[in-house]
Amino acid sequence: MHQVSSVPAAPAGPSRHILAGRAQGIESCEIALLRLAAEDSGDVRPGSSEERLIYVLSGAVEISSGEQCVTLRKGHFLFLPRGRSHELRQEGPDNAVVLDIRAFVAGAAAAPPAPTTPLTKLTGQVSPDALVTHQGHLAEGRAFETQTLIDRKRGSERLKVFLAAVQPGSGMGLHIHPFDQFYYMLDGELDLQIGLETGIAAAGQLALFPAGIVHRNRNASSAPALQITINAPEASAGAPSVFDVTLSQPQR
Repeated sequence: MHQVSSVPAAPAGPSRHILAGRAQGIESCEIALLRLAAEDSGDVRPGSSEERLIYVLSGAVEISSGEQCVTLRKGHFLFLPRGRSHELRQEGPDNAVVLDIRAFVAGAAAAPPAPTTPLTKLTGQVSPDALVTHQGHLAEGRAFETQTLIDRKRGSERLKVFLAAVQPGSGMGLHIHPFDQFYYMLDGELDLQIGLETGIAAAGQLALFPAGIVHRNRNASSAPALQITINAPEASAGAPSVFDVTLSQPQR
């Protein structure tokens, strides 16, 4: 399926594989899998106009900023605001893999936020106990359950990212968004229609829905599907984020 990115076999050493970015026609953000290894010197980022969300898929990662340091393990995440210098290193013997989401804050004339927020306040962990019924739009079947990782209310200037649990038989009919949307599948699978293409997104794959492209999703399996959903940019406060679409019969 053209709009579903698969991850190639893991290389022997550290690497960064871009799943969505300029090469895929995406300007709103860049989504990649970052693999760290014990022999790697680490991923060092000076303060910049990018904000960044790190989600640990496997292994453990040590992240430092100035004199502060936190360790993240599978299911933990960390938001790094624009201008926050930091460094990532593998922690422990097992190679670490993280979902690396970056968004350039265009036209950021204002000075970046002062790096006064402790790293511990910028971290979180996904948990079934944190899931709540999503009220943003109606779904077919049982409503989605979500846990917000980052959004405007939590300090992002660009991104809305949340964990979504889609139960068997649930989904959404044809619709569009005024922003780019992405699903990184953590577990299970979703049946998708993107434009006129149909297919399945399974664990370890990223589905891309560029702004304005008609799509639908449904969990046709017997097990829940778990995904990280990324909206870039987040819809403006009070603005609609989803529009239902009805297709007419083809004329010829």
